[in-house]
Amino acid sequence: WYQRRVRACNTAFQHKSAHITTYTGTVKDWSYGRRSKNTKDFYSQIDYILCRRRSKSMLVNSRSYRGTTTDSDHRIVITKVNLGIRFKAFKRPKTNTIKYDSGRLASDKDVQ
Repeated sequence: WYQRRVRACNTAFQHKSAHITTYTGTVKDWSYGRRSKNTKDFYSQIDYILCRRRSKSMLVNSRSYRGTTTDSDHRIVITKVNLGIRFKAFKRPKTNTIKYDSGRLASDKDVQ
């Protein structure tokens, strides 16, 4: 049940592949033979920011940034959120309640 209430924020926006990938690594290039030391780079999106599905309207942008000063092969993922509309996103829907005029019920003969 919890999986239906959560979404990955950085999959909701269209960006070029350099701003989507969050992990870079190398793998041996087997096309040059078994004893070759050639490698090729690969890119993957394995880091996510999770948010509530009902707060989707608050999301402005989400992407990964390269060039941060960390000693990691992962890129930092940043999500921008518009907190000005948080009351609209978490507002409960109004229920239609029927109101009766009890004074009219007691005095009007047609209604009784």
